[in-house]
Amino acid sequence: MGIHPCIKAAFCTLALAFSSAHAGLVIWDLNPTNTNGSVGSSAHIFTSSGYSITAYGFDRVAGPDPGHELWFKNDIDDHGLGVTGTPHNELQVGPDGPLQYIQFDLGSILSAGFTDGLLRVSSVDPGEAFDIYGSNTLGSLGTKISLGGGPYGDTNNNNFVNIPNFGSYRYVSVVAAIDDVLPWALAAHIPAIPELGGTSAAMVLLAFFGVVMATRKISASSQR
Repeated sequence: MGIHPCIKAAFCTLALAFSSAHAGLVIWDLNPTNTNGSVGSSAHIFTSSGYSITAYGFDRVAGPDPGHELWFKNDIDDHGLGVTGTPHNELQVGPDGPLQYIQFDLGSILSAGFTDGLLRVSSVDPGEAFDIYGSNTLGSLGTKISLGGGPYGDTNNNNFVNIPNFGSYRYVSVVAAIDDVLPWALAAHIPAIPELGGTSAAMVLLAFFGVVMATRKISASSQR
């Protein structure tokens, strides 16, 4: 005998409600369509598993940092998000420090309770390196937060590294510390047991009520 349709529907609703609270790692690929070309703007929104972050390109200058148009790059192992008009369309460094930076607005995922942020950078060839900065002001590079003062060398190429002090800064930036580099992806962990609020709680109660009513209906029918 199969499962009664009413009970099946109720349990599906329960599963949906609790699956939304499942813990896990969310990854934002910074070139999700594996393309080569201008983004067409100095800002771009990336969405994964229903959660969004925004990436901004900036030139580092004396005074307010102007926006710099972003670039999608996909070239063998060099994959990710760069900037237009630079050698290899990657982030560069000069005698006085980084020339450009890509800054990520993490405000929405921090509000959602994400923890343990990670960053993956490509095109870190032997002798090249990158650094991570944190800031609470859009368009301001802020403070270097690289582990141990940085930089991260070629042994970290295409590997995720922890973002130090994750959650302390709304904005996290990537810069070239030696030669040029290309951010590949950003990741973070969703909380393991988020509280059931509003819609999810209502779904659970509705599903439970449905199971009870369906069971009573089947029991009554069998007694006739």
